[in-house]
Amino acid sequence: MGSFFVLSGFILTLGCVGHDVNYGKFLLARILRIYLVCLMFTTAAQRDTLTFANLLLSLLPFGHLSGAVQGGLAGMFW
Repeated sequence: MGSFFVLSGFILTLGCVGHDVNYGKFLLARILRIYLVCLMFTTAAQRDTLTFANLLLSLLPFGHLSGAVQGGLAGMFW
């Protein structure tokens, strides 16, 4: 497990050496990447109840709380 963190840190550092790093853009990209992965997993896990309306509501944070469509996909990871 420790080697994973060392290797990840090395790769991130290697990509930053000699470049200006915009920390805000980095965090935004990271959050979007995690959100999309979670959305893919929940879509795969609930594919029997998948509707276009559920998918559309799940693309927006807390869209499943609106009550318009029951069983939003994002409820699993929000």
